[in-house]
Amino acid sequence: MKLFIVIFIFLSLINQGMAEKQKYKIATGPLEATDIHGQMCKDIVKFVSKDANLDLEILVTKGSKDNIERLRYEDDIRFAIVQSDIIEYFEYMAKYGDDEAKDIIKKLRVVKPLYPEEFIFIARKDDNINFIHEIQNKKINVGPPDGELSLSVKQIYREMFGHDIAPNKSFSYSFDDALRALDDKVLDVIVFVESHPMERLDFIKEANSVIKVLSYDDSIKKASSYYKAVIPKNIYKWVDHDIFTLGVGVYLVTYMHKHDKVEVEEHLMNFGEALCRNMDTLKSSGHQNWNLVDRDLEPLVDGWKYHKSSTFGYKKVCSPCTKNKRILKLCK
Repeated sequence: MKLFIVIFIFLSLINQGMAEKQKYKIATGPLEATDIHGQMCKDIVKFVSKDANLDLEILVTKGSKDNIERLRYEDDIRFAIVQSDIIEYFEYMAKYGDDEAKDIIKKLRVVKPLYPEEFIFIARKDDNINFIHEIQNKKINVGPPDGELSLSVKQIYREMFGHDIAPNKSFSYSFDDALRALDDKVLDVIVFVESHPMERLDFIKEANSVIKVLSYDDSIKKASSYYKAVIPKNIYKWVDHDIFTLGVGVYLVTYMHKHDKVEVEEHLMNFGEALCRNMDTLKSSGHQNWNLVDRDLEPLVDGWKYHKSSTFGYKKVCSPCTKNKRILKLCK
């Protein structure tokens, strides 16, 4: 009888250990971004992590750069949401001998491309600039220092003009202060990046007599991370025609540590499976931006690679049912 009790307790402990969820963190961004990035992280925690047998905790950070650096150094941070152009920043740093940046580029991997975001460059209506490529030497509000908007604007500027924004031309005002500074002619340009429509830009129709959106001319050189996008007319009351602009992708990423064990690869494969299995639920019950997420694993911008294990798991569930798969009875 005693032997039976011992065996029973032993087996119970084993089952408890097997059922215990692996704890990881998912990095989102600053508090201002949690209306989208944070909500999508909450959706992943709610609809995906349990199915993947993971215990995910959301971590608020400074933005894409902070996310990547913490992914590299903090083992419990396993996922992060970043803008795809962050790779341009690390490639730029690596070009000038930054060994840390070189290492990051080698080991950073995409789990799933998420949704697109569009830039919007705003100037005063009475200013003589009308295109993005005319912002050279203008006074520009780029957002918080080292934030993802700041890094993006500086990268776009560098690509177009071959040099950085001068320190006395770069500003980091808050949204309301930036608008005041623009109206008072302290600033020339304000830049935002987010999925449209941006609630902060929901001005009355008469705003088009005060401000305007600068257009992108696709004959101008741009980095590979950016694509030509459109701000549709009437998406804001004060925008009465389609305006070309630049867009950037948002990616869910991970980092490959040298000391990662086989279990980590299994966790990522399970996550990939669970993400695909719950994609319909995310689209129907999660943040509206899940409806912008392509179910397929689309081609990535230059410099990025998919994570093998999570991709294998995702494709295992979501890959198209081809003739060969039907023959091998792999279609469900």
